[in-house]
Amino acid sequence: MSSPVIAAEDPYTHIVFIKEWLQTGSFADSTYLGTAMYPPGFHALSGALASDGGVDLYQWALWFPIALAAVAIVGTFVLANRLGGSAAGLAAALLVAGMPEHAFRTELFFPTALDLAVLPLFLLAFVLACEASGRGAAALFLVVAMPLAFAHPLAFPLFLVPPLC
Repeated sequence: MSSPVIAAEDPYTHIVFIKEWLQTGSFADSTYLGTAMYPPGFHALSGALASDGGVDLYQWALWFPIALAAVAIVGTFVLANRLGGSAAGLAAALLVAGMPEHAFRTELFFPTALDLAVLPLFLLAFVLACEASGRGAAALFLVVAMPLAFAHPLAFPLFLVPPLC
């Protein structure tokens, strides 16, 4: 949070992809850059949330990674607390808070930040679904799996495992 500037090239690439999606409605990689690099999920989510919230995309690229890091830390605490108690939850949350992705790269607007934020909830839903905690756990698993499937379509086979439990 100490830097008022975006410190790398990649976040600008993502901003271009988001602008193109908002202008053309296309989920393809940017025609300005002429290459296929990323699945559309991160750009679609960011474009929808930033435009609905009335936030400038540059400001979005500065603050969204910090919000995602906070979600990742809290989600990790909840997951580890559920699996190993409050000491495990606190230790896991502190470990995630100290990760370079969260501690030193807060101004880097990358899809990895979305993955790290959603993954603890995804794993918690997976554990609850495998423990047969009811339809609510399975529904939570499916809801959390959707953004991951949209952001990373190649991870779709992972979503088929809980029904096998």
